[in-house]
Amino acid sequence: MPAGVKKKDNEFLMSVGSDSLVIPAKLINDLLGEEFSFDDKRVSAVFTPKVCYLAVYNDAGYPYTLTCIDRTAVRVIWKSEGWGSWWYGIGGGVGKSRVSVELQGDRVLVFGVSGIGLIHAEAFRADSGKNLFRFSNTYCE
Repeated sequence: MPAGVKKKDNEFLMSVGSDSLVIPAKLINDLLGEEFSFDDKRVSAVFTPKVCYLAVYNDAGYPYTLTCIDRTAVRVIWKSEGWGSWWYGIGGGVGKSRVSVELQGDRVLVFGVSGIGLIHAEAFRADSGKNLFRFSNTYCE
């Protein structure tokens, strides 16, 4: 589900529906790079009572970061890279990317679309972030 992000001082307030999590900017910067900004990024997340599964992606369909964050300790449990729908930099240039993060039992499912007809679906173990399967009709290395 798309997540809302608001920055206040050195914190980010991540919200999905009526659920939210305050994430220190240091954690986001350690996780995604120094001086990270959500200005050119999009986020999608799903919450459980104990964790938040957070996908941070961009409009071009490039590989994205999926992270599991402990909601009580506000620390990273695991981090994985998803494929996205990328085709040598031109695949996502036609439109905006959208990613949905869903939880199904012990799996985190990520579905995405980028550009026109560029799609991907991936599954990760909820406890470790290990990739279980992935499909993208345009991904190239």
